[in-house]
Amino acid sequence: MAAVEGVTRACPQCGSEAFDALPEYSLPPWQIGECGDCGFVFLRNPPEYKHLVSEFAGEKTRVARVERRKARSLFRICAIHARGVDGVKEFPDRYFTGALLRSFLKHEKQPKVLLEQCSRVLAPGGAVHVRVPNDGTLNRGMLGAKWCGFRYPDQVNYFTTKSFGTMAGDCGLKLRLLNPLRPPLDDHLNAVLQRRDERAAIA
Repeated sequence: MAAVEGVTRACPQCGSEAFDALPEYSLPPWQIGECGDCGFVFLRNPPEYKHLVSEFAGEKTRVARVERRKARSLFRICAIHARGVDGVKEFPDRYFTGALLRSFLKHEKQPKVLLEQCSRVLAPGGAVHVRVPNDGTLNRGMLGAKWCGFRYPDQVNYFTTKSFGTMAGDCGLKLRLLNPLRPPLDDHLNAVLQRRDERAAIA
């Protein structure tokens, strides 16, 4: 697996090439760092989609993750079978009343483009449910590279409440956390996104 080093990408939030490496959270050859301009945390060199399925699907890297953390954990097995962006682009505007991106956006190399497309296809009153890793949790700071949120190399985006809200807003979406009191202690952010031009309240 180490022979697959991935392709270097710019910041998925702002497009900047400025990159500040975080070696304490990286696992060679996978380079985790933050954007030098907007601070978004991401995997700089994710593998191509075909390798995510053939070599790096969650069920295939589970043993290595357990060994690295040396701790008891529960795992959610997931594999990517198609590019989310290309799939959503096939649908017309205002087509869906809802979308579920549970444990998916963290794997998407173009998260902002995907959210822009979700915003486009949402019907009036529609909403998107999203679950992403919480890079702002206290666990991340205490456990370092052993934090359960780090999955090399299939998990490529790491969000805080601020960066998640910024990206959603840039895509014309407003964010409401479903766990608003728990972010400091929760390894994930659970949220509902709705078009900013919708006045209907999120139930």
